[in-house]
Amino acid sequence: PGVDYDSVFAVAGYGATLGGKSLLDVLSQGGGCEKALGRHSAAALLNAANGTLGTKTPAEVITETDAALSTGDCTTITTLKDTYDALNNGGCLDGALVPDTALEV
Repeated sequence: PGVDYDSVFAVAGYGATLGGKSLLDVLSQGGGCEKALGRHSAAALLNAANGTLGTKTPAEVITETDAALSTGDCTTITTLKDTYDALNNGGCLDGALVPDTALEV
């Protein structure tokens, strides 16, 4: 959680919003669009690294987040945020219960 968000994710154009902040800082900020994706992608990254995000790997979370942020389109960004929201907070993935250790946002 102490790792800088922008050392993991490409935040070009979102430096003031997501740059220079730790994963924990990004998890703690409010707001929509890129800030919301920031929260949910940070949680998804930590959950994927912990094995509690279904079949998604940390590399997939990074690639998908970078691609969504690079569009600059809030609809695209929010769609991915919604996907991560469901994965981070869902009770069941691929028919298996999510362990209690999953980070909820």
